[in-house]
Amino acid sequence: MTLFEEYKKSLKMVEAEELFDLIFYRPLAFLFVKSVYKTKITPNQVTWLALLIGVIGALNFMQGTAEAFFLGAILLIIYDVLDCSDGQLARLNHNGTLTGRIVDGFADYIVTITAYIGI
Repeated sequence: MTLFEEYKKSLKMVEAEELFDLIFYRPLAFLFVKSVYKTKITPNQVTWLALLIGVIGALNFMQGTAEAFFLGAILLIIYDVLDCSDGQLARLNHNGTLTGRIVDGFADYIVTITAYIGI
């Protein structure tokens, strides 16, 4: 299977993708996924890592300094890449679960709410 075929296999249906994710985050996420998909790292572990990085990034906004805001923004970009990665990893490894989808959704809500509170 070619690299492009693997990338396409890792995506959701195009109709379900957000345009910015498809153009920016998904290609970056695929690079991460390619580096870990033959390891024992699970999609749920990626979700928990994304949640941790996202909450830390969001909490940086509360500091009120330009440096903290910049760091928070960078961490939220990393969060978005990891948030795309967990599903792509699950699709490539054929090990996605309903529990994983639910945990991923809750992680998204937690990071989003924390970011709004932080701002």
